[in-house]
Amino acid sequence: MRATRPHRRGDDGRRGMATLELLFAVPVLFLLLVAAVAYGQVMVVRCGVTHAATVAAREAAKGASARDAAEAANRVLAACGVAITDRPGSGAKVILHDGSGEVQEYGDPNMTYVKPHGIGAGEVLSTVWIKTTAGRADGRGAVVPSLAGLSAVLHGEQICVSALVKKDLCGR
Repeated sequence: MRATRPHRRGDDGRRGMATLELLFAVPVLFLLLVAAVAYGQVMVVRCGVTHAATVAAREAAKGASARDAAEAANRVLAACGVAITDRPGSGAKVILHDGSGEVQEYGDPNMTYVKPHGIGAGEVLSTVWIKTTAGRADGRGAVVPSLAGLSAVLHGEQICVSALVKKDLCGR
C-alpha cells in the first residue's frame, strides 16, 4: 500500500517560485542599498563644500587672505576628509574674488579657474573647488568613491561651490 501525501492548497506546480523570486530580488535590493549609501557620501561632501565656501567667504569679508580662508575652509572640510593645500595634484582650491577685481588663489596650482563677472564693489566671492578624483587628506582613497559612474552622474568630476558676501567695513 502506497501512502499519498494530501494535496496542499496553492501547490499547483509553483513549488520553489518564492525562492526563485527572492533570488532575483535580493541582488536588486542590495544594489539599491549600495547606491543609497554612495549617494549619501556624495551629499555629505557636497554639503561640506557648500559650508566651507560660506565660511571662507565670511573670513574673506573680514579681510583674510586666501590662505587664511583656506584654513577656515579646512576646519569644515576635515569632517569630509578633504584638505586644501598648495601641493600640486591635491585637487582642492579656494579662490577669492574681490569686488575691486583682485583675485587670490590658494590650493592646487594645476587647477585653473575662469574669473566670473558681475561682482559688485564691496562684495567678495569665495569659491571652493574640489576634484572628486583627488585623494583624501588621510590617504584612504578618493574624496568621493565612484560606484560605477554614480558619482559622475550626480556631480561630474568636480564639486565647485561659490558664496557671495558683502565686505565687513566695520573697524576700517
